[in-house]
Amino acid sequence: DSTKPGTACELIGLQKYDREGKTPHSSGGIGVPPPSPPQPTLCWEAQTVVFLPAAFIGFTSPILGSPLLGIVDPTDTGKSGMVGMLLSGNGHALRPSNEGNIFAGLPITGFLAKNFTNKNVTPGVLGNYAGLLRHHISQTCSNTSGTCH
Repeated sequence: DSTKPGTACELIGLQKYDREGKTPHSSGGIGVPPPSPPQPTLCWEAQTVVFLPAAFIGFTSPILGSPLLGIVDPTDTGKSGMVGMLLSGNGHALRPSNEGNIFAGLPITGFLAKNFTNKNVTPGVLGNYAGLLRHHISQTCSNTSGTCH
């Protein structure tokens, strides 16, 4: 990506779901549609992806403090929901294993970091809480015999 010198940006696919696991529907209407948002990318070896309205572009991560942000605007998922990230595009495929398994995509790991502050524990006491949860991952595998093993 020529807009970020010294990086190797990878396009990612995003699928947003509301809290019931349904994909959000746009309200529709008549008129000129808004401009399409830029295609989401991951550009650094280690990167923070935050779920904030697009107005926060240019800020650092509120929890980890990283300026290397990928921002996903969650406004159409309601108060809670989830996002699936697809990293198996762009022809990324590893060489076949001895069993003939071919894995597609990019290696990735991820976690959710949350921070809560309770200013009303008791008078004069400030409660800080944090949590870390590993993300669910899946992989794409193909084999000339038809079954990955």
